Amino acid sequence: MLRRLVVAFAVAPLFVACSEEEGPQAARGRGLEVAPIDAREHAQIYRAAVGAAFDVGPGLVLLLHPRFLPREAGLAGGDSVPAELARALRQAGTVAGTCEPGPVERGSLPQCDASAAGYIVRFSDVLQLSADSVQVYLDAEQYTVPAAPPQQVLRFEKAYQLVKENGRWRVAREGRVPAAVTDSQS
Repeated sequence: MLRRLVVAFAVAPLFVACSEEEGPQAARGRGLEVAPIDAREHAQIYRAAVGAAFDVGPGLVLLLHPRFLPREAGLAGGDSVPAELARALRQAGTVAGTCEPGPVERGSLPQCDASAAGYIVRFSDVLQLSADSVQVYLDAEQYTVPAAPPQQVLRFEKAYQLVKENGRWRVAREGRVPAAVTDSQS
């Protein structure tokens, strides 16, 4: 038991030093660089993540949030999704359009101008893990449309690690992102 405590105290400063060096605000992809890929490949990676997050079918309506998830905790900010990437996602059939929801009361759904209720999906930049693997974060928030019946609020964020095999991206690992990272109040 004493040996475990000694090892724990010896290693603890290394974790503290690393976290201070990389900044306390980095919550998504700490230490990872943005992958140098084009819009078409971005769209393929996002489509694979969507396939892991949802039962994709004709009744599922997804709208793209026009901003990337920020690297920091919370949902405020984020760079704009390039028009070329939004176009590639629509052409691939991953999303049906875009929606940037305004502020809503806690426990309420945002409204989007769409043909049917569905989910607003918001992605992080694609982050490089190794030569053939990447990591991406996906935030999904249910939305409603005018005159739709009341619906239960649903929101989640997951992290996906993908690998490229035979020219195609597939999800190798996924994990739920803690509420402390996704809390919209931060």
